[in-house]
Amino acid sequence: MILASITTLELKFVDYLIIGIYFAFVLGIGWVLRRQMTGTKDYLESGRSLPAWICALGFIGANSARRRSWAWPPRAPNTAS
Repeated sequence: MILASITTLELKFVDYLIIGIYFAFVLGIGWVLRRQMTGTKDYLESGRSLPAWICALGFIGANSARRRSWAWPPRAPNTAS
C-alpha cells in the first residue's frame, strides 16, 4: 500500500487577491444579469435561446464524462461502459 504524502498549500496575498477578483467578477455577472432572469424556467432553459447543437454538445459531454473514470484511474476497467 502506498501512502499519499500530505502536502500543504501556502497561499500568499496575490493568491487571495486573484480569488477575490474572481468572486467579485462572478458576483458582478450575476448582479448585472439578475433582471433578465424572471424565473427558474429562464435559468434552466436559458430562455430557449440556445441552438440545438450547443445543447447536444453539453449532453454528450456530460454523458461521456460520466462514463470515464478520470477521478479514480485504478477503477477504469470496472466503470467504463
